[in-house]
Amino acid sequence: GLGKTLQTLTLLLKLKRTKTGVIIRNPMAAGGQLDLFSQAHESADVEYQPASLIVLPTSLVHNWDNEIRKFTPTLKVYKYVGSQRNKAIDLNKISPFYDIILTTYGTVRNDIKMLTNTGFFYAILDESQFIKNPESKTYKAIIQLRASHRLVLTGTPIENSLSDLWSQMNFLNPGLLGNLSFFRNMFIMPIEKQASIEQQQQLQ
Repeated sequence: GLGKTLQTLTLLLKLKRTKTGVIIRNPMAAGGQLDLFSQAHESADVEYQPASLIVLPTSLVHNWDNEIRKFTPTLKVYKYVGSQRNKAIDLNKISPFYDIILTTYGTVRNDIKMLTNTGFFYAILDESQFIKNPESKTYKAIIQLRASHRLVLTGTPIENSLSDLWSQMNFLNPGLLGNLSFFRNMFIMPIEKQASIEQQQQLQ
């Protein structure tokens, strides 16, 4: 209900086959004046833009497929899901011809050796709390995915513990919050056991 799917599709449509990297504008112009509207220098062309991989719960495959067809019909989608999926397919060969490849957490877990052979444009996790347990096979498979950019979508990033947050952030930006042991000692214990306001503010 937050519009995450549509926002994600809008991003992918904007970047569709532009043959440029993601442009990050520097908000500070000369003299320290905020400037969000000047044109940024675009990078040189690359050979091709591979497909983006969207990983989602099985129950949402149909919804994503419908949303793509309804709102962004120019984005070509391939569904790599289900027991009837062609495991012999070479995703490297079909990736340049599709914008989005839809798959599920279970499929990534089972086919990770094959999936790691393919580099994606974006690796996007919908309902990313599915990787909240860093000891799970799903998490260990997901972090092996290769992509130029990563995105997580969730309305409930923390369901049980702050460790849920660590898992998702470590997928996005490995090491940003330290390793799990450091994060547990620095934030989880002080915040969850001692209600430390100082550590809450530092984590925020």
